[in-house]
Amino acid sequence: MPIRRDPTELEEERYVVREEKSSSSGVLLGITLAALVGLAGAAFFFLNRGDQSPTQILPVPVPNNSQPQSQPQQPKNDTTIIDRTIEKTKEVVPVPQQQAPAPQQQAPSAPEVNINVPSPQNQAPEATTESPAEPPSQGAQPNNSGSGQ
Repeated sequence: MPIRRDPTELEEERYVVREEKSSSSGVLLGITLAALVGLAGAAFFFLNRGDQSPTQILPVPVPNNSQPQSQPQQPKNDTTIIDRTIEKTKEVVPVPQQQAPAPQQQAPSAPEVNINVPSPQNQAPEATTESPAEPPSQGAQPNNSGSGQ
């Protein structure tokens, strides 16, 4: 007894088989076309490259003159040399210049420099090592015992 299948399953199987056949035939068609183009290009190259064999230079026989040449022939020159002289003259025009003042024979004077040094105001007394037992009690102000501040 044959197995009955659902008609939709049969359609799906047919569809899958058809897709596989079409993809494989497409790949084969692409490979065939690429091979044909490659062969045509190779044939074009080989047929058009021509003979690249080295060309032999054949000596050409020159007729020998039976007249002896006692003097070598010099070619006749019909050239005319034209000399052209260009004279360029420049007029020298003196430019008036100012006379520099005569240098003085005095010794150079010292420059005047004003330097202002700020006077120290209310600086903290330096810590002395003479009395390490007494800590400073008034901080940064100098010790003025007589003023009463």
